[in-house]
Amino acid sequence: MKIYLNADCTIEKKITSRIFQGSHYVDSIDLYGEFESYQTQVTFRLPDGYTITDDMSAADGYRTYSLSKDITAKSGRLSFSFSLIDNQTGKIRKSPTIHTFIEESIDDGV
Repeated sequence: MKIYLNADCTIEKKITSRIFQGSHYVDSIDLYGEFESYQTQVTFRLPDGYTITDDMSAADGYRTYSLSKDITAKSGRLSFSFSLIDNQTGKIRKSPTIHTFIEESIDDGV
């Protein structure tokens, strides 16, 4: 999944992909924008209502976050947003919430 953020933290463009229940480090969220002086975090609201916040990893010109089975364990609506934390001032900019779905999959117990 690719997300493009404007300087004011609004979403310019998103390219989504299918996410399947129980997948582990198969899918990722790649975030593009101006991040040189920012720590970038992603916050997820899982289908069961549980919330997870974690740091995104720096890549060449973007930030990325691989979705673990902790995120994809249950099928249903997955919501997430980004926080950009200025490394010098500590000010935080937040993006709007993005929604996608984790599709149900047959669980073989693995």
